[in-house]
Amino acid sequence: MADTKQNRVAWLNTVRVFASFTIILSHYALLDQFRTTHANIYWAFGGIGQIGVILFLAISGYLASNSLKHSKNIWEFYRRKLIRIVIPFTTAYVILGTLFILLGILEPSLPERSPLNHIIYKGGKYLGVLYGIVPIDMNIIKLFQLPYYWFIGEWFIGMIVFMYLIAPFLEKCLRKNFILTAIGSIIVAIAMYHFIISGYSPKASLMIASWSFVVRIPQFLVGMTIFVYRDFILKHRSILNKICLSIVLVILAYSFITVDIGQPIFRGRLFIGTERDFVFSLPASYLFFAFAEWLNEKISSSTLEKFNSYSDISYMAMLIQHVVILLFAKSFDFTRLSKFGTVFMLILITGTVVVASYKIRAVYKPIEEWCIDNFLTRKRKSTSVDV
Repeated sequence: MADTKQNRVAWLNTVRVFASFTIILSHYALLDQFRTTHANIYWAFGGIGQIGVILFLAISGYLASNSLKHSKNIWEFYRRKLIRIVIPFTTAYVILGTLFILLGILEPSLPERSPLNHIIYKGGKYLGVLYGIVPIDMNIIKLFQLPYYWFIGEWFIGMIVFMYLIAPFLEKCLRKNFILTAIGSIIVAIAMYHFIISGYSPKASLMIASWSFVVRIPQFLVGMTIFVYRDFILKHRSILNKICLSIVLVILAYSFITVDIGQPIFRGRLFIGTERDFVFSLPASYLFFAFAEWLNEKISSSTLEKFNSYSDISYMAMLIQHVVILLFAKSFDFTRLSKFGTVFMLILITGTVVVASYKIRAVYKPIEEWCIDNFLTRKRKSTSVDV
Protein backbone atom coordinates (compact mmCIF):
# COMPACT_ATOMS: atom_id res chain seq x y z
CA MET A 1 0.00 0.00 0.00
CA ALA A 2 1.24 3.47 -0.78
CA ASP A 3 2.27 5.35 2.29
CA THR A 4 1.86 9.03 1.54
CA LYS A 5 -0.10 10.63 4.34
CA GLN A 6 -2.83 12.02 2.11
CA ASN A 7 -3.39 8.77 0.21
CA ARG A 8 -3.25 6.63 3.32
CA VAL A 9 -5.88 8.67 5.16
CA ALA A 10 -8.13 8.76 2.10
CA TRP A 11 -8.30 5.04 1.41
CA LEU A 12 -8.43 4.11 5.09
CA ASN A 13 -11.38 6.46 5.54
CA THR A 14 -13.12 4.83 2.59
CA VAL A 15 -12.82 1.44 4.29
CA ARG A 16 -14.14 2.88 7.56
CA VAL A 17 -17.27 4.33 6.00
CA PHE A 18 -17.99 1.15 4.03
CA ALA A 19 -17.51 -0.99 7.16
CA SER A 20 -19.95 1.16 9.12
CA PHE A 21 -22.65 0.87 6.49
CA THR A 22 -22.36 -2.94 6.23
CA ILE A 23 -23.00 -3.17 9.97
CA ILE A 24 -26.06 -0.89 9.73
CA LEU A 25 -27.39 -2.86 6.76
CA SER A 26 -26.81 -6.18 8.52
CA HIS A 27 -28.67 -5.28 11.71
CA TYR A 28 -31.49 -3.77 9.68
CA ALA A 29 -31.83 -6.93 7.58
CA LEU A 30 -31.74 -9.12 10.69
CA LEU A 31 -34.86 -7.56 12.21
CA ASP A 32 -37.13 -10.47 13.14
CA GLN A 33 -39.97 -8.95 11.10
CA PHE A 34 -37.98 -9.49 7.87
CA ARG A 35 -37.57 -13.22 8.28
CA THR A 36 -41.02 -13.97 6.87
CA THR A 37 -42.10 -10.86 4.95
CA HIS A 38 -38.78 -9.96 3.31
CA ALA A 39 -36.86 -13.23 3.50
CA ASN A 40 -34.71 -12.30 0.48
CA ILE A 41 -33.37 -9.25 2.35
CA TYR A 42 -32.78 -11.33 5.47
CA TRP A 43 -30.96 -14.02 3.49
CA ALA A 44 -28.87 -11.67 1.30
CA PHE A 45 -27.82 -9.02 3.85
CA GLY A 46 -28.30 -10.55 7.27
CA GLY A 47 -24.86 -11.06 8.74
CA ILE A 48 -23.10 -8.94 6.13
CA GLY A 49 -22.01 -6.83 9.09
CA GLN A 50 -19.36 -9.49 9.67
CA ILE A 51 -17.51 -7.82 6.81
CA GLY A 52 -17.64 -4.54 8.71
CA VAL A 53 -16.42 -6.14 11.93
CA ILE A 54 -13.46 -7.74 10.16
CA LEU A 55 -12.58 -4.50 8.40
CA PHE A 56 -12.73 -2.56 11.67
CA LEU A 57 -10.38 -5.12 13.21
CA ALA A 58 -7.96 -4.77 10.29
CA ILE A 59 -8.22 -0.96 10.49
CA SER A 60 -7.48 -1.13 14.21
CA GLY A 61 -4.41 -3.27 13.53
CA TYR A 62 -3.17 -0.78 10.94
CA LEU A 63 -3.75 2.15 13.30
CA ALA A 64 -2.05 0.29 16.15
CA SER A 65 1.14 -0.07 14.13
CA ASN A 66 0.91 3.53 12.98
CA SER A 67 0.50 4.76 16.56
CA LEU A 68 3.34 2.59 17.82
CA LYS A 69 5.61 4.05 15.16
CA HIS A 70 4.77 7.64 16.12
CA SER A 71 4.54 7.20 19.90
CA LYS A 72 7.51 8.21 22.02
CA ASN A 73 7.06 5.12 24.19
CA ILE A 74 4.58 2.34 24.86
CA TRP A 75 2.83 4.28 27.62
CA GLU A 76 2.05 7.12 25.26
CA PHE A 77 0.58 4.54 22.88
CA TYR A 78 -1.65 3.12 25.63
CA ARG A 79 -2.78 6.55 26.80
CA ARG A 80 -3.69 7.61 23.28
CA LYS A 81 -5.71 4.47 22.61
CA LEU A 82 -7.43 4.67 25.98
CA ILE A 83 -8.55 8.23 25.26
CA ARG A 84 -9.62 7.47 21.67
CA ILE A 85 -11.67 4.42 22.61
CA VAL A 86 -13.14 4.94 26.07
CA ILE A 87 -14.19 8.61 25.97
CA PRO A 88 -16.39 8.31 22.83
CA PHE A 89 -17.75 4.97 24.02
CA THR A 90 -18.59 6.22 27.52
CA THR A 91 -20.18 9.39 26.13
CA ALA A 92 -22.45 7.42 23.79
CA TYR A 93 -23.26 4.93 26.56
CA VAL A 94 -24.37 7.63 29.01
CA ILE A 95 -26.19 9.85 26.47
CA LEU A 96 -28.16 7.02 24.88
CA GLY A 97 -28.82 5.37 28.23
CA THR A 98 -30.27 8.61 29.55
CA LEU A 99 -32.22 9.25 26.34
CA PHE A 100 -33.96 5.89 26.58
CA ILE A 101 -35.00 6.69 30.13
CA LEU A 102 -36.50 9.99 28.96
CA LEU A 103 -38.21 8.40 25.97
CA GLY A 104 -40.02 6.14 28.41
CA ILE A 105 -42.48 8.99 28.82
CA LEU A 106 -43.64 8.29 25.24
CA GLU A 107 -42.93 4.56 24.99
CA PRO A 108 -42.93 2.67 28.35
CA SER A 109 -40.94 -0.28 26.98
CA LEU A 110 -37.88 1.78 25.93
CA PRO A 111 -36.33 2.35 29.39
CA GLU A 112 -35.84 -1.41 29.64
CA ARG A 113 -33.19 -1.11 26.91
CA SER A 114 -31.15 1.34 28.97
CA PRO A 115 -28.44 -0.09 31.24
CA LEU A 116 -29.07 2.82 33.62
CA ASN A 117 -32.58 1.48 34.15
CA HIS A 118 -31.12 -1.44 36.08
CA ILE A 119 -29.64 0.78 38.78
CA ILE A 120 -32.30 3.48 38.80
CA TYR A 121 -34.76 0.87 40.00
CA LYS A 122 -34.08 -1.82 42.58
CA GLY A 123 -32.52 -5.12 41.64
CA GLY A 124 -29.75 -3.97 39.33
CA LYS A 125 -26.01 -4.30 39.89
CA TYR A 126 -23.76 -1.24 39.69
CA LEU A 127 -20.90 -3.31 38.33
CA GLY A 128 -23.06 -4.29 35.36
CA VAL A 129 -23.16 -0.64 34.29
CA LEU A 130 -19.47 -0.12 35.09
CA TYR A 131 -18.46 -3.00 32.82
CA GLY A 132 -20.37 -1.25 30.06
CA ILE A 133 -18.82 2.18 30.63
CA VAL A 134 -15.36 0.60 30.82
CA PRO A 135 -15.57 -2.16 28.14
CA ILE A 136 -14.36 -5.67 28.97
CA ASP A 137 -14.10 -8.69 26.68
CA MET A 138 -17.43 -10.54 26.87
CA ASN A 139 -15.87 -13.99 27.33
CA ILE A 140 -14.02 -12.75 30.41
CA ILE A 141 -17.32 -11.46 31.78
CA LYS A 142 -18.93 -14.83 31.12
CA LEU A 143 -15.93 -16.78 32.47
CA PHE A 144 -16.08 -15.01 35.83
CA GLN A 145 -19.90 -14.72 35.73
CA LEU A 146 -19.79 -10.94 36.07
CA PRO A 147 -22.99 -8.89 35.68
CA TYR A 148 -23.35 -6.92 32.44
CA TYR A 149 -26.08 -5.08 30.55
CA TRP A 150 -25.84 -5.34 26.75
CA PHE A 151 -26.32 -1.99 25.04
CA ILE A 152 -24.04 -0.50 22.34
CA GLY A 153 -21.49 -3.08 21.27
CA GLU A 154 -19.60 -3.71 24.48
CA TRP A 155 -18.34 -7.04 23.15
CA PHE A 156 -16.58 -5.40 20.21
CA ILE A 157 -15.00 -2.54 22.15
CA GLY A 158 -13.90 -4.86 24.92
CA MET A 159 -12.24 -7.02 22.28
CA ILE A 160 -10.48 -4.03 20.71
CA VAL A 161 -9.19 -2.91 24.12
CA PHE A 162 -7.46 -6.26 24.60
CA MET A 163 -6.11 -6.15 21.04
CA TYR A 164 -4.42 -2.83 21.74
CA LEU A 165 -3.05 -4.12 25.04
CA ILE A 166 -1.15 -6.88 23.23
CA ALA A 167 -0.47 -4.84 20.06
CA PRO A 168 3.18 -4.00 20.95
CA PHE A 169 3.91 -7.70 21.50
CA LEU A 170 2.13 -8.70 18.28
CA GLU A 171 4.01 -6.14 16.21
CA LYS A 172 7.35 -7.21 17.65
CA CYS A 173 6.59 -10.83 16.71
CA LEU A 174 5.40 -9.74 13.28
CA ARG A 175 8.60 -7.83 12.54
CA LYS A 176 10.78 -10.66 13.80
CA ASN A 177 9.11 -13.51 11.89
CA PHE A 178 6.01 -12.87 9.82
CA ILE A 179 5.35 -16.49 8.80
CA LEU A 180 5.57 -17.95 12.31
CA THR A 181 3.47 -15.13 13.74
CA ALA A 182 0.76 -15.52 11.10
CA ILE A 183 0.58 -19.30 11.35
CA GLY A 184 0.80 -19.23 15.15
CA SER A 185 -2.01 -16.69 15.49
CA ILE A 186 -4.31 -18.71 13.25
CA ILE A 187 -3.61 -21.95 15.12
CA VAL A 188 -4.22 -20.28 18.50
CA ALA A 189 -7.38 -18.58 17.21
CA ILE A 190 -8.87 -21.82 15.87
CA ALA A 191 -7.94 -23.71 19.04
CA MET A 192 -9.58 -21.03 21.19
CA TYR A 193 -12.67 -21.09 18.97
CA HIS A 194 -13.12 -24.84 19.42
CA PHE A 195 -12.42 -24.57 23.15
CA ILE A 196 -15.12 -21.92 23.57
CA ILE A 197 -17.81 -23.65 21.52
CA SER A 198 -17.33 -26.87 23.46
CA GLY A 199 -18.99 -25.22 26.46
CA TYR A 200 -22.07 -23.82 24.69
CA SER A 201 -25.02 -25.02 22.68
CA PRO A 202 -24.51 -25.13 18.88
CA LYS A 203 -26.93 -22.22 18.39
CA ALA A 204 -25.10 -19.88 20.76
CA SER A 205 -21.54 -21.07 20.27
CA LEU A 206 -20.74 -19.24 17.03
CA MET A 207 -21.44 -15.71 18.24
CA ILE A 208 -20.03 -16.32 21.72
CA ALA A 209 -16.78 -17.62 20.21
CA SER A 210 -16.57 -14.65 17.87
CA TRP A 211 -16.65 -12.30 20.89
CA SER A 212 -13.22 -13.54 22.00
CA PHE A 213 -10.31 -11.27 21.11
CA VAL A 214 -8.05 -14.34 20.80
CA VAL A 215 -10.24 -15.73 18.01
CA ARG A 216 -10.03 -12.40 16.15
CA ILE A 217 -6.27 -11.80 16.45
CA PRO A 218 -5.48 -12.97 12.86
CA GLN A 219 -7.85 -10.32 11.46
CA PHE A 220 -6.22 -7.65 13.60
CA LEU A 221 -2.83 -8.80 12.33
CA VAL A 222 -3.89 -8.23 8.72
CA GLY A 223 -3.94 -4.48 9.33
CA MET A 224 -0.64 -4.58 11.20
CA THR A 225 0.94 -6.57 8.36
CA ILE A 226 -0.24 -4.09 5.72
CA PHE A 227 1.40 -1.27 7.67
CA VAL A 228 4.60 -3.05 8.72
CA TYR A 229 5.28 -4.60 5.30
CA ARG A 230 3.78 -1.82 3.17
CA ASP A 231 6.95 -1.49 1.03
CA PHE A 232 7.00 -5.20 0.22
CA ILE A 233 3.24 -5.17 -0.53
CA LEU A 234 3.61 -2.16 -2.82
CA LYS A 235 6.44 -3.84 -4.71
CA HIS A 236 4.54 -7.11 -5.19
CA ARG A 237 1.00 -5.72 -5.23
CA SER A 238 -0.03 -7.28 -8.54
CA ILE A 239 0.85 -10.88 -7.65
CA LEU A 240 -0.52 -10.50 -4.12
CA ASN A 241 -3.83 -9.22 -5.50
CA LYS A 242 -4.11 -12.21 -7.82
CA ILE A 243 -3.29 -14.73 -5.09
CA CYS A 244 -5.73 -13.24 -2.59
CA LEU A 245 -8.49 -12.88 -5.19
CA SER A 246 -8.09 -16.50 -6.24
CA ILE A 247 -8.40 -17.74 -2.66
CA VAL A 248 -11.46 -15.58 -2.01
CA LEU A 249 -13.26 -16.64 -5.22
CA VAL A 250 -12.69 -20.35 -4.59
CA ILE A 251 -14.00 -20.18 -1.03
CA LEU A 252 -16.93 -17.96 -2.04
CA ALA A 253 -17.94 -20.42 -4.74
CA TYR A 254 -17.75 -23.32 -2.31
CA SER A 255 -19.74 -21.42 0.32
CA PHE A 256 -22.50 -20.42 -2.11
CA ILE A 257 -22.87 -24.04 -3.18
CA THR A 258 -23.02 -25.43 0.36
CA VAL A 259 -24.83 -22.60 2.18
CA ASP A 260 -28.12 -23.37 3.93
CA ILE A 261 -30.67 -21.48 1.83
CA GLY A 262 -32.72 -20.67 4.93
CA GLN A 263 -29.94 -18.80 6.70
CA PRO A 264 -28.19 -15.49 5.90
CA ILE A 265 -25.22 -16.28 3.68
CA PHE A 266 -22.72 -14.23 5.70
CA ARG A 267 -23.92 -15.43 9.09
CA GLY A 268 -22.33 -18.59 10.34
CA ARG A 269 -20.94 -19.48 6.92
CA LEU A 270 -18.13 -17.01 6.36
CA PHE A 271 -15.68 -14.84 8.29
CA ILE A 272 -15.73 -16.37 11.78
CA GLY A 273 -15.08 -19.67 13.42
CA THR A 274 -13.97 -22.43 11.12
CA GLU A 275 -10.65 -22.99 9.43
CA ARG A 276 -12.20 -22.11 6.04
CA ASP A 277 -13.47 -18.82 7.42
CA PHE A 278 -10.02 -17.77 8.61
CA VAL A 279 -8.54 -18.58 5.23
CA PHE A 280 -11.25 -16.44 3.63
CA SER A 281 -11.29 -13.42 5.96
CA LEU A 282 -7.58 -12.64 5.83
CA PRO A 283 -7.13 -12.24 2.05
CA ALA A 284 -10.60 -10.66 1.83
CA SER A 285 -9.54 -7.94 4.28
CA TYR A 286 -6.40 -7.26 2.28
CA LEU A 287 -8.43 -6.99 -0.95
CA PHE A 288 -10.81 -4.47 0.61
CA PHE A 289 -7.85 -2.34 1.63
CA ALA A 290 -6.26 -2.67 -1.82
CA PHE A 291 -9.53 -1.82 -3.59
CA ALA A 292 -10.07 1.26 -1.41
CA GLU A 293 -6.58 2.49 -2.24
CA TRP A 294 -7.10 1.84 -5.96
CA LEU A 295 -10.42 3.69 -5.83
CA ASN A 296 -8.83 6.73 -4.24
CA GLU A 297 -6.07 6.68 -6.85
CA LYS A 298 -8.46 6.47 -9.81
CA ILE A 299 -11.19 8.83 -8.60
CA SER A 300 -10.43 12.46 -7.85
CA SER A 301 -10.11 13.31 -4.16
CA SER A 302 -12.87 15.91 -4.42
CA THR A 303 -15.32 13.23 -5.63
CA LEU A 304 -14.66 10.93 -2.68
CA GLU A 305 -14.05 13.71 -0.19
CA LYS A 306 -17.64 13.90 1.03
CA PHE A 307 -17.94 10.11 1.32
CA ASN A 308 -14.64 9.83 3.18
CA SER A 309 -15.58 12.67 5.53
CA TYR A 310 -18.11 10.37 7.21
CA SER A 311 -15.15 8.43 8.61
CA ASP A 312 -15.10 11.03 11.39
CA ILE A 313 -18.22 9.36 12.82
CA SER A 314 -17.60 5.77 11.67
CA TYR A 315 -16.65 4.60 15.16
CA MET A 316 -19.65 6.29 16.75
CA ALA A 317 -22.02 5.07 14.04
CA MET A 318 -20.85 1.51 14.61
CA LEU A 319 -21.59 1.87 18.32
CA ILE A 320 -25.07 3.39 18.18
CA GLN A 321 -26.56 1.94 14.99
CA HIS A 322 -28.07 -1.14 16.63
CA VAL A 323 -29.70 0.96 19.34
CA VAL A 324 -31.19 3.31 16.71
CA ILE A 325 -32.49 0.39 14.63
CA LEU A 326 -34.15 -1.17 17.67
CA LEU A 327 -35.69 2.19 18.50
CA PHE A 328 -37.24 2.37 15.02
CA ALA A 329 -38.35 -1.25 15.24
CA LYS A 330 -40.41 -0.37 18.32
CA SER A 331 -42.36 2.26 16.41
CA PHE A 332 -42.96 0.72 12.96
CA ASP A 333 -44.57 -2.42 11.62
CA PHE A 334 -41.93 -3.43 9.10
CA THR A 335 -44.05 -6.34 7.86
CA ARG A 336 -46.32 -3.86 6.06
CA LEU A 337 -43.55 -2.11 4.15
CA SER A 338 -43.35 -2.27 0.37
CA LYS A 339 -40.00 -2.62 -1.39
CA PHE A 340 -39.80 1.15 -1.63
CA GLY A 341 -40.78 1.50 2.02
CA THR A 342 -38.05 -0.96 3.03
CA VAL A 343 -35.39 1.09 1.26
CA PHE A 344 -36.88 4.35 2.55
CA MET A 345 -36.71 3.12 6.16
CA LEU A 346 -33.10 2.04 5.68
CA ILE A 347 -32.23 5.53 4.42
CA LEU A 348 -34.15 7.11 7.31
CA ILE A 349 -32.39 4.93 9.87
CA THR A 350 -28.96 5.55 8.32
CA GLY A 351 -29.63 9.30 8.31
CA THR A 352 -30.66 9.17 11.96
CA VAL A 353 -27.47 7.30 12.84
CA VAL A 354 -25.38 9.91 11.00
CA VAL A 355 -27.08 12.88 12.68
CA ALA A 356 -26.95 11.27 16.13
CA SER A 357 -23.28 10.37 15.64
CA TYR A 358 -22.36 13.96 14.82
CA LYS A 359 -24.31 15.23 17.83
CA ILE A 360 -22.58 12.83 20.22
CA ARG A 361 -19.21 13.58 18.61
CA ALA A 362 -19.78 17.27 19.34
CA VAL A 363 -20.04 16.36 23.03
CA TYR A 364 -17.07 14.03 23.40
CA LYS A 365 -14.60 15.60 20.95
CA PRO A 366 -13.62 18.60 23.14
CA ILE A 367 -13.12 16.24 26.09
CA GLU A 368 -11.05 13.89 23.94
CA GLU A 369 -8.84 16.71 22.61
CA TRP A 370 -8.35 18.16 26.08
CA CYS A 371 -7.20 14.76 27.36
CA ILE A 372 -4.81 14.37 24.43
CA ASP A 373 -3.32 17.81 25.06
CA ASN A 374 -2.89 17.22 28.78
CA PHE A 375 -2.09 13.52 29.14
CA LEU A 376 0.03 12.67 26.12
CA THR A 377 3.78 13.20 26.05
CA ARG A 378 3.62 14.30 22.42
CA LYS A 379 0.80 16.73 21.83
CA ARG A 380 -0.32 15.92 18.31
CA LYS A 381 -3.86 16.36 17.14
CA SER A 382 -5.39 13.90 14.67
CA THR A 383 -7.80 14.88 11.93
CA SER A 384 -9.63 11.54 12.00
CA VAL A 385 -11.25 9.41 14.66
CA ASP A 386 -8.78 6.79 15.82
CA VAL A 387 -10.36 3.52 16.85
